[in-house]
Amino acid sequence: EFAKAGGIVDLTTGMGPFDDIEKYGIKTATALRLMLENDVPIERIQFSSDGQGSLPVFDENKKLVELEVGSVETLFAEVREAVLKEGVPLDVALKVVTSNVADNLKLGSKGRLKKGLDGDITILEKDGLQVRHVVAKGELVVRDGVPTKLGTFEK
Repeated sequence: EFAKAGGIVDLTTGMGPFDDIEKYGIKTATALRLMLENDVPIERIQFSSDGQGSLPVFDENKKLVELEVGSVETLFAEVREAVLKEGVPLDVALKVVTSNVADNLKLGSKGRLKKGLDGDITILEKDGLQVRHVVAKGELVVRDGVPTKLGTFEK
């Protein structure tokens, strides 16, 4: 109802193993499908991750035992799952990690291919939707599925 009234729903990817629905709730890909089935406009839905952010790890006593770095790979993994397992059309699923995010965050040079914009593009394998190549701001940053340039906190 929030999204139908004009709000933006941000679905966070990569929050847990998801086999414990009581603890983690439903998967992001499933939530996308359910929202679309309930007539939530696709423009009101976006995915985000804790990619490159800190992820605390606690023991059974809720004591911090380590700090991990979140992965941006969870974003497209959920898009892939939305298409391949939940039946969301690819062009619809891509909006939640491209134009919707760019529009909602007012990132005018991002989110679509158009003359004068940054020129970010991801090339996928037809079968399985695996990422093959990524160009960001005109620079090849993934070639044949292997990163050629890493971010500050990536290994």
